[in-house]
Amino acid sequence: MGDDVGIQSLAQVTIESNVCLARRCYLSTGSHDFRREDFKLKVAPILIRQGSWIAIGSLVVAGVTIGEGAVVSAGSVVLRDVPANCLVRGNPAQIVCEIFRDPEGARASIRVSCRHVPEKPLAPSASPTRALDG
Repeated sequence: MGDDVGIQSLAQVTIESNVCLARRCYLSTGSHDFRREDFKLKVAPILIRQGSWIAIGSLVVAGVTIGEGAVVSAGSVVLRDVPANCLVRGNPAQIVCEIFRDPEGARASIRVSCRHVPEKPLAPSASPTRALDG
């Protein structure tokens, strides 16, 4: 875990093994619904699956799951679930490529390659309690 990582734990935050949270990442389990007159607070858990990497200065919001082996590029804003073994970037974060790890290389040295895909929005989170959904 890097310096100045922030975790707002109004709901459960689960961080599995071998996860990298780089400097100035922020995980926020709560948000106010600006569309409501009473500005109601909504909370939902965050799950960071094993082997994932959240790069410097990224924001992950309530209700999001970061899939196993996923990479969130620096400065990204993650509003929806990130599938396993995908690289995402941007605001809002979008899939840039799928990550393939060479099982042979895993024994000797880690070799990673990407199959680039056209940037596409992430699918809506499966969680009905997502803080930013209506």
